[in-house]
Amino acid sequence: MATQESDSKPLIISLIVVVVLAAGGWFGWQAFGDRLKARDQLRRGIMAYKAAAFTSAIEHFKSAVQLDPNLGVARLYLATAYANQFIPGATSDENLKVGEQAIDEFKKVLADDPKSVNSVAGIASLYFNMKRLDDAKTWYEKQIALDPNNPEAYYSVGVIDWGKAYPARQEGAVRLVHREPAHHRRCLQESESSGEAASRL
Repeated sequence: MATQESDSKPLIISLIVVVVLAAGGWFGWQAFGDRLKARDQLRRGIMAYKAAAFTSAIEHFKSAVQLDPNLGVARLYLATAYANQFIPGATSDENLKVGEQAIDEFKKVLADDPKSVNSVAGIASLYFNMKRLDDAKTWYEKQIALDPNNPEAYYSVGVIDWGKAYPARQEGAVRLVHREPAHHRRCLQESESSGEAASRL
């Protein structure tokens, strides 16, 4: 009896090993199949994106990300497709939601690739177009840190700073005009004869 029991132990162990390997192989093939499906969805999404069918592209990119969460290019395309759906200056809740979805996807790309300049630039641009200028400036500064030779980020920071400073200067000029109207009338009268009023203002 002991001999039969010792003879069946290797058989049982062999069966367990075969079952484990078969299951592992099946799960491996399943994962491989999902990666192939994800790339097919990515390909379809890119085709839709190039045809400016952004809604269709978004659905394909979402599928690709669900099938293979490590497919970073699919997430970047998803974020970019959302960004292309965003309408700058439109303040509807639906439009702002699309902008936030794009920002969220860009941030997910950055979680895997902190040096993704395209993601940082996308977030900065979206915040700028949502008129969230402090957030935009922060992200443009991050873009400058990653890509210091890109003049657009510097320009955008300058535009934001100028936009913040200009209303204050304009308000100050309005107060000056209202406070000293006699001086300005005198300058205007003199300008008709000498052309020097502009230098006095």
